[in-house]
Amino acid sequence: MCKTFVFAACCGMAVMTASAVTLVSVGDGETLTLAAHPHRNPTVHVMPAIRKACASAQPGECGVGSANDLADWRRLVPAFAADGVEWLVVKPTVHVGSLADLAASIKYLKKLLARCAH
Repeated sequence: MCKTFVFAACCGMAVMTASAVTLVSVGDGETLTLAAHPHRNPTVHVMPAIRKACASAQPGECGVGSANDLADWRRLVPAFAADGVEWLVVKPTVHVGSLADLAASIKYLKKLLARCAH
């Protein structure tokens, strides 16, 4: 509700940074936000929606698109691309001291973005 008021009041001048983290709590939240406020999301923060069991996984096994990630990135990434998102800011959440999850996430997202380009 607050987003709708701010965006209406700013006459299309306001932009926002969406956060894909809300996927777990609101399900379709990000694609609904994109539809309600199109082309105002130049950046999306991307974090995997990790299963609880991931804490015992090795670095590289808990990134975006991993078997431990509950988010539907195959649906979300094309929606982000269609909305004109320019940056996906990836944040590892389980093994924050390792770059392995980050590297796996970037590799996965690049593959999805390549599909969007065709």
